[in-house]
Order: sequence, then structure tokens, then C-alpha cells
Amino acid sequence: MRTAVAEIDKAAIPTCGIAVMAKASIAGRTKTRLVPPLTFEEAAQCNTAFLRDIADNILAASTETSIAGYIAYGPAHARPFFQQNLPREIALIEACYPTLGECLDYTIAQLLERGHRFAVVLNSDSPTLPTSLLVETAQVIAWSTERVAQQTLERAAELDLPVHMLPAWYDVDDGAGLKMLRAELFEGQSFAPDLCPAQPRHTRALIQSLIDASDLEERLAFNPLKGAAE
Repeated sequence: MRTAVAEIDKAAIPTCGIAVMAKASIAGRTKTRLVPPLTFEEAAQCNTAFLRDIADNILAASTETSIAGYIAYGPAHARPFFQQNLPREIALIEACYPTLGECLDYTIAQLLERGHRFAVVLNSDSPTLPTSLLVETAQVIAWSTERVAQQTLERAAELDLPVHMLPAWYDVDDGAGLKMLRAELFEGQSFAPDLCPAQPRHTRALIQSLIDASDLEERLAFNPLKGAAE
């Protein structure tokens, strides 16, 4: 009987664990590359909205394929922030190490130790990442960043392993990314016309409120190099 229960529990564990590498929203310490055009407080608000939308996106993907969602977070005492701002279906992994590489290694190890056959780590600043890419990732398990992608391809070739490359998507980690996000949310533009971006309700509501209540439109349009020349 115990063996049967163990087998049932193991079968119930989603095949793929996807963890978002995240930080708690603290003005002046979170998403600071968005300043300017944002203020530090606005950048921290964006971090919270992005996390909420990415969590919703993972949950949407989990209805189409076998996925479990996680947030790998820091600092260590920030757990209440994530508990208050994320759906309870998103589990938490405390990953506080000196380097991002160590945090990634620990997070991946945790996902595998929790019974998932595959582990995926995800950035926290792509609120419109198409849900279809999360589904495809879980189904084929591919990882794509500039240098890591090249190293992975080289190693795969050495081992004669098949490789599946996913389409690229953008990060909202600077002014240019923020402008792309605004154009995508409010002007119907698309980073990749052949893909359907996720609809990030929290991010959209935040950006709309900032446009309505401040001079964000002017700040996004301002070119500091052009302004200095004039």
C-alpha cells in the first residue's frame, strides 16, 4: 500500500518545474536600469506588476501542459512580500547566494529534488512573454541566452544531441524595453508578429495609471542626447 501511494504521488508531480528568478520590490534596489525614464518607486512598482503577470502566465501555461510554477527569491527575509503578491499556486524557493550563477544552480537543483523531470529558470522582466513559448519550453526543454545558447549548442554538437531553438523575446530592463512594452500594450505593435504576446493585466493597469497620473509619456519620448544637443 505504501508503494502504491508513493507511485501515485510521484505521478501527480508536474513534469516541468519553471522558476522565476526574482527580487522583492524595493525602491532604489529593484529594476534600477529603468531609471530614468521611471523613478525608483515606479520601477519597483513595475517589478511587482511584472511578477504578478509572469505568475499568471505560468499558471495559464500549466493548463495546457504539465508545469509547476515557482519563484526563486531574495533577499531571505522577503518571503512575506511574495506570499502577499503572488497566487498561492506559485511555490517559493529561497535562493540567496553571492552570485546569480550560484542562485541558478541551487534553484535548478531544488526543482529536480522536488520531483520534476525537467527544470527551467526564467527572468522576471518579460511580462508579455507568449504563453505558447512557456508551453513549448516545457514540452521540448530549450534554454536560450546569448553566450549560454552558444555554449549549449557547442556542447550538444559534441554529444550529438538534438537541439530545439525557441524564438527570441525581449526583456523590459531599460528604457528601450519599456518603450517596446508601451507600444505593445497600447499601440498594437508586436515584438514578433507571428507570436501572440501574453496580456499582462497588472502591468497594463500600472503603466496606464502612470500615464494618467504623471508625465510618463513625456519621459518616454525624451531623448537625452537630442535634448543636450539642442
